[in-house]
Amino acid sequence: MSEDLREYDPERALWIAGAYAEAELTMKELADLYPDIIPGVLCVRRWRDQHPDFNMLMLEAERCRAEILADEIIKISDDGDRVAAAAANAIKSRQWMAARLDRKRYGSETTVKQEISGSITHEHLHQLTDEQLMAIAAGHVIDGESTRTAIEPAAITHKRT
Repeated sequence: MSEDLREYDPERALWIAGAYAEAELTMKELADLYPDIIPGVLCVRRWRDQHPDFNMLMLEAERCRAEILADEIIKISDDGDRVAAAAANAIKSRQWMAARLDRKRYGSETTVKQEISGSITHEHLHQLTDEQLMAIAAGHVIDGESTRTAIEPAAITHKRT
């Protein structure tokens, strides 16, 4: 790689962000495909750290990629010719990537943060209500409101004795 290729150039940075936004390739694959334009993954990463304008371009490119993946998910799910397992796998992989590229729009809404001070012993478990036990089993936060609604404690008919 020539030394001048590592120098930040706003025009080249714009080209790289555009190529990344529209390609179904990783940055490494793009760098391998265009070695005279893209200096390499590490250099691109450093540019993002050193040049806020380039980082903003790349964030926009990542959001574009996430939208493209979301569009592909809809097309795949509507494609009756695909085998169900292959379609499900294709959808899940695109959902995963879209969530990594744009967590705000495509990430999981179920982010649970729970801090536990001390340890929970067998005696502590007997002191918990059915709702608290179900919240623990479902990954809910005990103190405060739950962020998940997949399991409603009122819907459970089994009672502890």
